[in-house]
Amino acid sequence: MTASAISRRSALTMAAALAAATAPRSARAAEARGPAVLAIDTVATLDPAHARATGGNLSVLSQVLSSLTTLDASGRLVGDLATGWEVDAATRFTFHLNPAARFQNGKPLDASVVAWNFQRMMDPAIRATANTDLGLIDRVEAAGPHTVVFHTKRPWLELPRRLSWMFMLEPEWTGTHNPKVEVNASGAYRMVSFDPGGDIVLERNPDFHGPAPAIEKVLYRGIDSPAARISGIRGGEIDATLRIDPIDMAQLLTLPDYTVGAREGQRFHVLKFHFGNRALADIRVRQAINYAINKDAITKAIFRGYVGAGTTQVLNPQTPGFNDSYKPWPYDPARAKALLAEAGYAGGLSLTLKTSVEGSSLAVSPICQIIAAQLGQVGIRLQVALLPYSAFLALRTQPELAPDFTYAGYVSQSNSATELFGQYSSKGPYAFGPMPMTFDRAVEVQREALEADQQIRDIKAASQAMLDDVLEVFLFIQPQTFAVSKRLRWQARSDDWIKASDMSWA
Repeated sequence: MTASAISRRSALTMAAALAAATAPRSARAAEARGPAVLAIDTVATLDPAHARATGGNLSVLSQVLSSLTTLDASGRLVGDLATGWEVDAATRFTFHLNPAARFQNGKPLDASVVAWNFQRMMDPAIRATANTDLGLIDRVEAAGPHTVVFHTKRPWLELPRRLSWMFMLEPEWTGTHNPKVEVNASGAYRMVSFDPGGDIVLERNPDFHGPAPAIEKVLYRGIDSPAARISGIRGGEIDATLRIDPIDMAQLLTLPDYTVGAREGQRFHVLKFHFGNRALADIRVRQAINYAINKDAITKAIFRGYVGAGTTQVLNPQTPGFNDSYKPWPYDPARAKALLAEAGYAGGLSLTLKTSVEGSSLAVSPICQIIAAQLGQVGIRLQVALLPYSAFLALRTQPELAPDFTYAGYVSQSNSATELFGQYSSKGPYAFGPMPMTFDRAVEVQREALEADQQIRDIKAASQAMLDDVLEVFLFIQPQTFAVSKRLRWQARSDDWIKASDMSWA
């Protein structure tokens, strides 16, 4: 190193020390606190093609990689990499990219990179589990260095919303690195270390094209066990977490250093019918079962009243197309018995239910026990089987093992009505037997809408079709429970995203 270089380095070091000494005390204190520790679901892969868990790998990827669009803390669709976009036609979308966007290795994140990422995502050889409906894309072209155009095979007005969880890799880097465990950052943070199933350490990205995050260092801690999350909060080792079982909330409410509470979330719980069962194929039986379950009592007992019974639609208030005129299905066991008798089941019937206590739905076991007891009061004998999550997932391809009821809770990463409706159609998971097809047809109609206002009307029509045919037992929206250290400023979101860039030091 030359003398001049040493001199410049010394001057920079002295300037940095002077800046630190003269910085506001609050800023210096905040950075001295160490990283913000955020509890999430354990993360096994960082490859965007295989990332589906909003409260796990997607939350991390949203901090270190860029997507074209994103949902802000209020649930509003805004640009990330895209500075703006136009719907040129129902099958043509033009996105304008931030010219300052680049990867950690210095490569630009331009239109050609975006096009390459979608070619990769749609490549059958990749077997991308995050490829939801991307088959609707005909091609993605770079119309200029910072202009990318999506051509779809048919109208798909929800495309900008659905792109909010599709994250970009750098092509050349991907050819020589393993994106499952490595990151070439383009987001608000860079990755310092990744322990699959354990801790993930991030630091602020000085080259990020957007606003700099307020918190310099972040530690995402993978914790699947509810008991371990409770222990971490009680020990002051976790600064923020979502999805605490409401039954456990009482023991945290007295902690002086935490804000603990809940808000209505987005995950709607339902019982899905097996339409191959002769009894359940009768709409009167499906109506009777809805009347027989006291959803309000369940939410008070299990969710401690943080939410009430859900309305007779599977959307939540932040989903475009939510109908605020819908009410919960009334509890009326006398009406349930009358409908069962009318359908020929005055003597009752025996049914089975299968689900898993693992996964993102809270308090599944006690909820199922209460449902079984309530159905028993109208003459329905319900046998409940709680499966390991892998066995529960396997039911999708094993219709011979399908139960009469499947208990499930669904959420969309982008809070998209189309994506949510896909979970309930005849092509969705746990769709057993010959379902009435009115809902499927209504879903296709709203997909084909040419204008946003028309699509909203079509979404509401699809919700009405689901209700008219009583395709589900409409239960409730799971509360979004949270515990946040008072050293952090963060309004817990209604969805499952845990984004450090939403936070600041108190």
